[in-house]
Amino acid sequence: MKIKTEVLPADQAESIAKAAELLRSGELVALPTETVYGIAADARNGEAVKKIFVAKGRPQDNPLIVHVTGPEMLPGLVSEVPERAQLLMAAFCPGPLTIIMPRGPEVAAECCAGLDTVGIRMPSHPVARAVIEQSGCAFAAPSANLSGKPSPTNAQDVSTDMDGRLPLILDGGECDWGVESTVVYGGIMNPASALMWAHTINWKIILSYYVTGIPIDLVRALATFLFLWLTAEPLLQKLDRIKTKYALAE
Repeated sequence: MKIKTEVLPADQAESIAKAAELLRSGELVALPTETVYGIAADARNGEAVKKIFVAKGRPQDNPLIVHVTGPEMLPGLVSEVPERAQLLMAAFCPGPLTIIMPRGPEVAAECCAGLDTVGIRMPSHPVARAVIEQSGCAFAAPSANLSGKPSPTNAQDVSTDMDGRLPLILDGGECDWGVESTVVYGGIMNPASALMWAHTINWKIILSYYVTGIPIDLVRALATFLFLWLTAEPLLQKLDRIKTKYALAE
């Protein structure tokens, strides 16, 4: 049965309130993040998370990234926050970084595709953060497109794929980044990830923190990156499988 899809401006309080209520009631909401638009569902509600796979038209064999506003929301979602993950969060979150950590007991199994880990991201986009805060829900969210199609960066592109597949799209304009978040395992990058991060995303993140005056200086950010690079673990088969699955999931 086709769902009636409503598109609402994301800068209205009523729109945020409606999105929050839908999430609490186990429904889907498409919304903007700083990377791409995502399809959000309550990450603790397995039945709600299943609807994401139906909407995207893909099997449940890829894990989903769980979005929170800050470290205070992690208890229950993860069983441990590794020291290097803490360092990364302090330096680069909120922002376009996903850190894979040991899975906690509260996250729905449908988010994890049989893995004992979960990807955690702290979006910086005000709409995503407002929805999390008002709903009280950490939400699982891959990109808001049909499986195999490009990730959308505006509400019109979302509507093209998702009209009739979910009840609400929040229109927050164009996304700032236009590419999915960088994924690191437990705060430890293998060399391939480190090269990709340095070449495509890392310097933008560092400069944005430095220029906007957020209390972390460029030297500390560079030191963090070099520390992670030099202590990166070998590229193990399991890590590669997990990294690949999360990269495909967004």
